[in-house]
Amino acid sequence: KGVVKLGFSWEASHVCIWRGQAGLASALLSLSDLPGCDAPSLLVQDFIPSSFEARNYVINGEIRHVVYSSFERVDPHGFVRDFVEYPRDGAIANWLEGDEKAMAHAERRIAKLVLNWMTWLKCKHVGPPPPAIRIDVLVKRIGPGRADVHTLELTELGFSMLSWRDGPSIVFHSLLASCFDDIGPNAKEQSLLCEAEDRYRKQAYPNGLGKQDMGPPFARAAIGNTGYNASSSDGEESSTGGGDT
Repeated sequence: KGVVKLGFSWEASHVCIWRGQAGLASALLSLSDLPGCDAPSLLVQDFIPSSFEARNYVINGEIRHVVYSSFERVDPHGFVRDFVEYPRDGAIANWLEGDEKAMAHAERRIAKLVLNWMTWLKCKHVGPPPPAIRIDVLVKRIGPGRADVHTLELTELGFSMLSWRDGPSIVFHSLLASCFDDIGPNAKEQSLLCEAEDRYRKQAYPNGLGKQDMGPPFARAAIGNTGYNASSSDGEESSTGGGDT
């Protein structure tokens, strides 16, 4: 059992689940024969069982927001249907059998997994982390208080914000600040950044800054922060992909 997908598929619209050789052949044909499709290749992957998907919005190396989602069913042709999204407590109740400890275990492993990916990206970029990236992770409850995680996708900067209301402001503010990493803003540009910073603070923290706030993306970019607050203390390895890595 596995999946076939077109690269850059939007919200699994061109991801087909198959079973057996005949199913694989049918999936390959259905995707390669789409009207207007000129893709030179298709991706074929193992099927990873999961309880839900955790979409981690990583801003300047920090997980700033998580969206919990899944698809309710697979149609007769192998395509997933009926997208569902829950807040954290809803994900625990509906997809983890109410197991809060399993969610906490998954979060520790996801934090470690994200840290590994950010280290890899830093090496590829030879510099600070990208201003924003969404790292999607499959989560599966494997027992009381236990969960397994697998990387599903590292997105391009044009990722969907889904229900994250403050996402566009935070993400694009971070992107703007990254444009000045090598030269720094002039006086006029600094004034514009300060105005944007004020708007960011009022929007993100209407009741004032919390103790855990590390400042807006502008401030973090200005001091060249390349550290991450993602860590894990359970000493477990997290998979970076299809179940055997």
